Amino acid sequence: MRRPSSSEDFTNNGSSRPIANPRQNSCTTKRVATAAIVVVVFLAAANMYIMSRQQSLLPDMQQFRGHAAEAGSFDEAAGGTRVHLQVAKGTRGHSEGKQSGVKQNRRVAELAASAATKLRKQGEEPPPVQPPPSPPKGALLRTEVLLGPECGNMSADVLPQLKLEQSWKPGRFMRDITHPASLVLQLPIERLDLLHLQCRAWTGRLAAVVYVPLMGKRVVSWNERVDGSSMRDIFKVLSQFYDDLDPMSSCELEMQLVSEQVASPFWAALPPTNALRNMALELANTEVVLLADVDVLPSLDLSAELLRPKKRSQMIHRLQEGYALVLPLLDVVPPSAEEGLEAAKHLVTDGKWAAVRALREGQATIPDDGSPNQRSVRATNYTAWMESDAETDIDFEEGYEPVVLMLRKDVPWFDERFRGSDGGRVAQAADMARHLSFAVHRFAFAVRVPSPVPEQALSAAEAIYDQVLELYHDVQVSMAKQQYTPIAQPACSVVRKDVYMDDSMSSGTDDAKGLLQLLAENSGAEQSQS
Repeated sequence: MRRPSSSEDFTNNGSSRPIANPRQNSCTTKRVATAAIVVVVFLAAANMYIMSRQQSLLPDMQQFRGHAAEAGSFDEAAGGTRVHLQVAKGTRGHSEGKQSGVKQNRRVAELAASAATKLRKQGEEPPPVQPPPSPPKGALLRTEVLLGPECGNMSADVLPQLKLEQSWKPGRFMRDITHPASLVLQLPIERLDLLHLQCRAWTGRLAAVVYVPLMGKRVVSWNERVDGSSMRDIFKVLSQFYDDLDPMSSCELEMQLVSEQVASPFWAALPPTNALRNMALELANTEVVLLADVDVLPSLDLSAELLRPKKRSQMIHRLQEGYALVLPLLDVVPPSAEEGLEAAKHLVTDGKWAAVRALREGQATIPDDGSPNQRSVRATNYTAWMESDAETDIDFEEGYEPVVLMLRKDVPWFDERFRGSDGGRVAQAADMARHLSFAVHRFAFAVRVPSPVPEQALSAAEAIYDQVLELYHDVQVSMAKQQYTPIAQPACSVVRKDVYMDDSMSSGTDDAKGLLQLLAENSGAEQSQS
């Protein structure tokens, strides 16, 4: 047969359509069918393999679906041993995945018991289940700041709110030329001239706290030169005062400036003297301290004795035996304030026998505190001190206010509920007498410098005198019960308490109050009577 030409292979009767080969078509169809069968078989085998792996690895997981409460209780019962269950996301499971609720609970109980038994075998006890905290009762009204149980759980409002403005510290070289005893003082800003006098007379460390009352941003003072000043002006005055001190002929002065916001000039005339004394006492980091007021000058021979190592060690040994040494207090009898200042300087400079001669000649006198029996100084045996060089024991009496030299560790804190000049030192001396004995110093003494007392301070002290007596009576009762603790910022912890609407508990106590609370109660009683 003749082989067709190339044109005949692709065309038939002039048409461009290719001619199909029946043998090729049948082979292609068979190949496609075979591939499809292979793919179907492969997919079926893969699906069966995946299903078998799920059934073998997760035989019991489907039963815990939707039971978060049982898992949580198990965590608690097992004492921190947790089992994390991961369940497939789909709804499909094997034929035995669904069980009854009773069987589920039983299974969880068995797991919890097993975990607890394992802990006990290891020597540990599963922790008890803690009940959830109860929600607070009512709405939160306020947060009260209270003192700790050692201070009667009373409100912190009984303590003055003082703000430290600035501190001045001495240079290191001053420690080589001063003795290791601190004079502890507090003073209002108007008495800065007396602080300069004290620093000239005392050759040891002097811890002083200067007080400034504020109404807003302005100083409140009975002194016209100070009244209305800003804290910036006060800071400049104190900085200049500190810079002008002669480092070679003065004390080792560490000074703090503190302020307090007061409601009226009445309270500005009643400074928180006991709180200021505590702040000054915290500055005194020496073994021995002398507690006095800024207008009381110690005799110079006391500083001379403290500078001698042998004499100082003998005195410290006496204090370590449980004694506090009292410096007899004297007043000068001047015809004027200027001459009184000069007379006080001469007495503290000339020594004990010059002071004894001044007492006998009427140039000096025993202080008059206004009480019928001179209670503040009567316990001091002036006669024995004038006639002997030996220390004389003192029989403590209620109302005693001594100028005392003692160990720093034996000083109790001053009760900061007292304001002004009345009651604070008396309460502290009574607290001191419960643990220490008093004796008159052999030769040292102190002289009070004549200084005018402002009329505002006198009227304010008279207005609160009854409240001071009531507060001091509470202190006496607590001491008699052996339950007294001085209410002082350094000695009391602070606790914050949330008060809710239906909370009927009172934050304070009835037997421990401050002057502010006593004044408020008395004024309310007077208004109700009127």
